Amino acid sequence: MVNWKTNSISVVVACAFAPFFLIFSVVLISTANGMLMQGQGVTLTEASRIGDEAAGDTMLLGGVIQVSADSEGKVYIVESSFSGIHVFSAVGDHITSIGRSGAGPGEFQNPPQIYVGRNDTLYAFDFWPRRLSVFSPESHKLEYSLSLGSSNDACPPTLLLGVEPEGYVLICSESVASPSEAHVTRYHRVYVQNRAGRVVSESIAVLPVREELIHTTHDTMQFHSLRFGRSPHFVYALGGSLYYAWNDAISIQVVGLDGTLQDAIKVSHEPVQLTRKERDDALAYYSALNPPFDNLGRARLPATKPAFSYFLVDDLDRLWVSLSTREDASETEWLIVDQQGQVIASTMLSSQMRPMRIRGNRVYGRLIDSDTRVHMVVVWDMAIH
Repeated sequence: MVNWKTNSISVVVACAFAPFFLIFSVVLISTANGMLMQGQGVTLTEASRIGDEAAGDTMLLGGVIQVSADSEGKVYIVESSFSGIHVFSAVGDHITSIGRSGAGPGEFQNPPQIYVGRNDTLYAFDFWPRRLSVFSPESHKLEYSLSLGSSNDACPPTLLLGVEPEGYVLICSESVASPSEAHVTRYHRVYVQNRAGRVVSESIAVLPVREELIHTTHDTMQFHSLRFGRSPHFVYALGGSLYYAWNDAISIQVVGLDGTLQDAIKVSHEPVQLTRKERDDALAYYSALNPPFDNLGRARLPATKPAFSYFLVDDLDRLWVSLSTREDASETEWLIVDQQGQVIASTMLSSQMRPMRIRGNRVYGRLIDSDTRVHMVVVWDMAIH
């Protein structure tokens, strides 16, 4: 990899996209080893790539759903075409694939949700039939499995956020409170279930589901997501804290497993306005539905986009926040924020890149080829200046 240096920083990101061009303050330079991107205060250098057919990879990936890593740098991938988990070494060599489609021990009926624990134990949750499978960090063999929740739960678990000695950090989705109200009435609730199956913290965080349009009649109810609507975000960090936010603003709450508020991180931002075309396209979409939702959409469509689309927490408790973009933007601005809400660095990344896990000095994420739409997993070495 070739480093391209300015007077103050050196920022390197390998991409598989277009030749030389200049957009805003981002400069992409094509080289024999990839492409270099100048950002602000962050250096990402590609270390390995998985699923790149052009480079001769024989294992191609479907839609990449989740990427994680353990303390040794092994990479765990969940993708849409396989009900299991692919495991790769720190240099990108395939080690094994865990599980297969089925209902037996170590099998999955859906692509599982994964969590790598403090001791590199791999936890994989199959949300239906609500089964958690636990795999050895050395052999990747199934150690045991158990059910989370119970058959009579009013709010059954739908997502595994984390695992601690106290138990399992889970999300459930509450049912609609009032069918007659055409606004958000469903909620996500985070709770902790201990290893004996008892709920020990019933509600450590609650946020509405993504904003929706609801069309009701005397006997039916239809839902459609509100375009550019706000949504909830939950991230559980290895340090034992839950970060959560409603993305109308960059205002992130930090709580412990008992629900006690530990911190509140706020960053000011300039909202991105919807363009007339974005608004017209959204209303045209709602008008084409059966029944039409254009009147509901016209009344609810916001004037601005959400403050952010996504955030991560790294091992040093820094937040990586992906801001909403302007219409047709090909890059996304990421802010790196400390616990005091200070922006310590920022960078522009291609909109085809999505960091999904940050551990140590490595960033693990998804890269989508802009021409073929093929999904790949890329590992970058990271430095913040």
